[in-house]
Amino acid sequence: YTLGQHSLTLPHRESAAEVAVVVDAESSYYRSTRNNFDIPNWRNRIWGISRMGAPVDYVLLSDLLEGRAREYKMYFMTNTFHLTGEQRDKLKKILRRDGKLTLWMYAPGFADEEGLDAAHIEDLTGMHMKQYNRQWSTSMLLTDFTHPVTQNLPTSTFWGTDMRIGPLFTVEDKKARTLGRVVIQQGRNDPGFAILEEKDYTSVYSAAPNVPAGVLRELARYAGAHVYTDEEDVFYASHNYVMLHTLRGGQKRVSLPRTADVYEAFTGRLVARGVSEFTDTVEVGSTNLYYYGPGELPALTKKV
Repeated sequence: YTLGQHSLTLPHRESAAEVAVVVDAESSYYRSTRNNFDIPNWRNRIWGISRMGAPVDYVLLSDLLEGRAREYKMYFMTNTFHLTGEQRDKLKKILRRDGKLTLWMYAPGFADEEGLDAAHIEDLTGMHMKQYNRQWSTSMLLTDFTHPVTQNLPTSTFWGTDMRIGPLFTVEDKKARTLGRVVIQQGRNDPGFAILEEKDYTSVYSAAPNVPAGVLRELARYAGAHVYTDEEDVFYASHNYVMLHTLRGGQKRVSLPRTADVYEAFTGRLVARGVSEFTDTVEVGSTNLYYYGPGELPALTKKV
């Protein structure tokens, strides 16, 4: 209660997220009821997004298109399968400027008012797509570890689903750089994770769902978003607090967007003074809340 009351007095209580996870409420009407794509895509919230080490906002596509969403450095388009031509044009105007990075998932814009067409995916991503009219599982593995997005990732990084999805799409574009290949159709593999870097924006495409935390983290870092931690614990942050729930105990390192005094909020313990990065030793399976806002914690919680 004391922390909650104190939080109401703080400045900058708005979201600190520089990454938007964009969800379309309408695209669900244009996909199979078998949920073969939706189930692994939903799991991405727990296995990837919540552990990427940077806070995110979940934004409705309709709010983004109508100008009700604020600006972000990275946009993760999770399920934008149906878009009209007018919506595609709006989206390109929003995303193709100011150095923004967009991660497109599987079949963005594949359906519109005229039907199904892989050219719509190309229109959004900027990359030419090859379409396979069959269903199969998708397994992505990284193949290029020389790009800033992939150079610090383990060679064992892979993602995808054993559920059959279709049609299948792969990248066939010399302008785009292939960072990973997707295994489809009884062992066939084609470019499936690619990045297109233009003057004003960056477009990234993944043919397979359930992108792991490490890949999302490095994409956010490449987009210029502040990454607080590489630990891959469950994580969130505001302008005043950092929270992590540990999957593995031990010493944790957290990078802050500014210099501040840091307190462990539940006990009031002073962790560090005047730092932009701090470390703390935590137990496995514990939830830890750190205060780095202005001033000190309330007297009722402060113990130094």
